[in-house]
Amino acid sequence: MVVEPSEAVFNDMMSKVNTLPSYTGGDQGFLNSYYSDFPNAHVFDPNIPQEVLKVRPVPEMERLSTLYNADVGLYMIANKWMVDESELRVIHYTLGPLKPWDWWTSWLLKPVDVWQVY
Repeated sequence: MVVEPSEAVFNDMMSKVNTLPSYTGGDQGFLNSYYSDFPNAHVFDPNIPQEVLKVRPVPEMERLSTLYNADVGLYMIANKWMVDESELRVIHYTLGPLKPWDWWTSWLLKPVDVWQVY
């Protein structure tokens, strides 16, 4: 993934940080307010052929599919991934202190044992 910082976006965010609502009172809630159209964004597809990419308009925003942003919190609630587990590329550890690098979480979170192997 390539991320290109934008001073203009940063300055715009800073100008709105005290006025946009944050349902969490923190950064995630602010980002959800700032990027309010995010739920409607196209899902990134890494398999689009080059000839199609060359002629289609560049989307303003794309979001990652579950393959690249599998939420461990949702996994814990539903007890399953929303995609084939063997296809997962990125697991997003969203549950506060339950992180894979902490040895004591392996019995709580199924994918931690996979993370610790590598």
